[in-house]
Amino acid sequence: MNPNRAWRLGRRGIVLGTLMLISVVASLSYVYAQVGGGFDLSWSTVDGGGATFSTGGTYELGGTIGQPDAGSLSGGTYTLDGGFWGNPAGVTTATATQTRTYTPTNTPTRTNTVINTPTDTPIRTNTVINTPTNTPSRTATPAAILIGHVTWQGRPAQPNALQQLPITLTLKSGITEVNYPVQNTDASGFFTQVATLPSGPYIWRVKGPDGVLKTLATDLPGFLANSGTLTMTVGSAIQIEMGLMKAGDCNNDNIITVLDFNTVKNAFGRGIGSPGYDNRADFNGDTTITVQDFNLLKGNFGTSGSPPARPDLP
Repeated sequence: MNPNRAWRLGRRGIVLGTLMLISVVASLSYVYAQVGGGFDLSWSTVDGGGATFSTGGTYELGGTIGQPDAGSLSGGTYTLDGGFWGNPAGVTTATATQTRTYTPTNTPTRTNTVINTPTDTPIRTNTVINTPTNTPSRTATPAAILIGHVTWQGRPAQPNALQQLPITLTLKSGITEVNYPVQNTDASGFFTQVATLPSGPYIWRVKGPDGVLKTLATDLPGFLANSGTLTMTVGSAIQIEMGLMKAGDCNNDNIITVLDFNTVKNAFGRGIGSPGYDNRADFNGDTTITVQDFNLLKGNFGTSGSPPARPDLP
């Protein structure tokens, strides 16, 4: 026999044997385990078949390979059925899919609607009503203007700032007496006073600086009072010369006595700011107590000023 022919026949026999073995194995549904003498030999078959499913979206894919064993295997609470996969004729398998369906509905929508409804609204108006009223009118009181002039003894000649000193004016007629507030004369010795008094004769009196006793070393010196008469005419200006205001009244009691002399003596030779200086003795206003101040006191020593007007005088 040809060797090549013999080799081909041998290989064909091997293939046929193999195919027969596979057929036998595939035809077995299951093989029982063989147990004996403490040994357990279990057999299993490897079958084709089975099914897998893959899903995605609305699609499903199933697949089967080969022919599985037919029959039913069970163990414990589990049961495994084998056989052909198929779909009986006329049986339709429903597959749930998600389908979006638009269904119109009647949904009420809230809207703001402006409705113009005429209403009767009162309108506020400003009405000017002319109502006559009785308004008292201010009537100027008839007055006279008094322009007084004095000369302060011992002070520099007018006009000079040292002639600006406080003065008080008193007007009296019968039982009517008016004492006007203190005011300063100007550098020329003038002062002005508005007098709202009836026309007629009056006594005038002036005193420098006022009618209050001076007890402090810082007080101004006093001058003796002067007095006289005038005729008041309402609505007119009256200029009055009131004379020389005599110096030397240190304590302003309207008489020059030893009390005033002692004040000058104790402060003599002293200037402002030095111990013992007394401004009441500085008659000439130079802020130093000198012989000039002493001579003014000596020249008027024992003299008194005009007294206050008595009620019985006109």
